[in-house]
Amino acid sequence: NHFALMIDDMDAWEAHLQKLGVEYYERRTRPDGALQIYVTDPDGHCIELCTAPVAAS
Repeated sequence: NHFALMIDDMDAWEAHLQKLGVEYYERRTRPDGALQIYVTDPDGHCIELCTAPVAAS
């Protein structure tokens, strides 16, 4: 029900969204350690920005 893009640097993306004034949902951490931010494009489509899960040690 949404697009998802895997990114390497959540801090950089979050700073970029803030600089552009883009509204987004607060960063979340999944149970597997991956970080997520959701944004909505001008047409109302939900887009997930997500880092890779944290590797098990």
